[in-house]
Amino acid sequence: MAPRSRLAIPTNLPLPHTHRLPSASRDVFKILHRLSRPALINLALDWLKSSNKSNCMPYLQAYADEQDNDNAPYLPAHNIEEVREIYEELQARRGSKREVIDRILEGDWRHGLTLYQLATADIQYLVDHPTAQRWTALRLNKLKSSASDETSFSSSNTTTAPNLPRFHAPTFLSNLQREISPITKAHYHLTRPSDPSLPLTFLRIYVHDSPYNTQRSLHTTSKTPSSITSTLFLAFPDSAPYVYISLASSSSSTAPTSTTETRPLRKAIIDAVPKALSRPHERYKLEPTSLNTKSLPALLQMRGQEGTNCAQGGWGIFVDGEGCGSGVGGGVLDYRREEERKADRRRKREMEGEDDGEDGEEKENAEGGEARQKGSLFGPQESPGVKRRKLIAEGRFGQSGLPDDGKGIERLDIRLDDSFPSVPAMVGGDVEIATKARRALAQETNSNVSAKKGSRKSRSSLLDKPANEENPEQESIEDDEEWIPDVRLSFQGTHVFAGLRQLVEEGIIDGKRMPGWMTGEASVSIGVVRDGRIRMKPERIV
Repeated sequence: MAPRSRLAIPTNLPLPHTHRLPSASRDVFKILHRLSRPALINLALDWLKSSNKSNCMPYLQAYADEQDNDNAPYLPAHNIEEVREIYEELQARRGSKREVIDRILEGDWRHGLTLYQLATADIQYLVDHPTAQRWTALRLNKLKSSASDETSFSSSNTTTAPNLPRFHAPTFLSNLQREISPITKAHYHLTRPSDPSLPLTFLRIYVHDSPYNTQRSLHTTSKTPSSITSTLFLAFPDSAPYVYISLASSSSSTAPTSTTETRPLRKAIIDAVPKALSRPHERYKLEPTSLNTKSLPALLQMRGQEGTNCAQGGWGIFVDGEGCGSGVGGGVLDYRREEERKADRRRKREMEGEDDGEDGEEKENAEGGEARQKGSLFGPQESPGVKRRKLIAEGRFGQSGLPDDGKGIERLDIRLDDSFPSVPAMVGGDVEIATKARRALAQETNSNVSAKKGSRKSRSSLLDKPANEENPEQESIEDDEEWIPDVRLSFQGTHVFAGLRQLVEEGIIDGKRMPGWMTGEASVSIGVVRDGRIRMKPERIV
């Protein structure tokens, strides 16, 4: 009688840490190949620790057979200590990264890498390269169901009502798995980086689009070409009502198709996050904050636990603990502190030989030759105009917008929502001529926009006006009222606000007349400007 085959039954359980992907899998090689040689060796040594023995067991001589030993390029080790000595030897000498990858995939873990190992490798790459993913910041707000609930809540908790839910990792993961498991299976890895500059808790979710959580189903799906977009990262900053979510990437040729296929799954996972953090009579929701960037330090500065969330640009001088003059040292509003700063600037000018007093004249006569020689070596001195522009830029941008601060915004999209200047008062037929010209210009603009939309099928922009805003605009044009043209600005670069600050220092942009949203005061990467003020624009999350 033939043996009965095993049955795979759909389940709500997540993928365990011990499930393995084959060493020849495309995803395994792609994840390991992104890491550097020192990072790979440190990661392998971490896998060999006694605490990770159950999830990262290597291929040893006890599990091998003679046929595998004859065909394998590396002989299996007898115990874990022998494997650890091999990687310590690799760490002590120089070599190539491919040598370490081949040792892992064809030697010590030739039987495959577990999901736990792949998760730790992904997190290690994310810590080593904070700009590897593109993130969006979402705000966690309390959901008010009705007016009666609001009044009862405010009456019961008047002073000590917490604004943040309690984040207990096992409970959160259990609630999240309960919400996601009926839709898809996934592997969850919750960890915290050792880098003190990243006060975050990372959650890596590896989406497995199958109703089964067996090893065979994992091997079947791993044979098909997949994309990194099947992995979703969440980051929870300490003591901040925000959640950072990685956005889907479309860098590869097959990414648009895979992104379209995985977008419903990503949306379901994101919708499950506030449900997992909620409790009875205390529900939460995620709202966009109009901030997308690749830099995790920039997110921590603009949507973190520090006081810089609403104090970007020139307002950053008030963020310091002594910024408002409290304490012994005073602050920017303290007159004594201001006098000290003036004295420091005066002493600095004296040291540079710019003081016109008697001491400065004596120093200039005594060391004139040395100053001229120093000027010829280090280039010409800055002119008063350059110094003045730099002081203006420092006053407008403060401590932000520095080229080497590592907190850059790569793109800033703005839509100007101000009305077109009105036609001045005219006499007789001039008014009719100006009105006809204005209507013709508006109709031509609308026809060009509609022609562009109809000529090619493209994704709608985040700055597009909703339908309820377009109709009143058309009626206003017909009634000879104000006309709002569709004007959009896009600033792109490695550090947008550092580039704008440099343009102010060079005199290309007037630092005194530039609007505040160009200095990064609003802490957004997309918005609508009306009457000189910027308002956030809700964006798509997935």
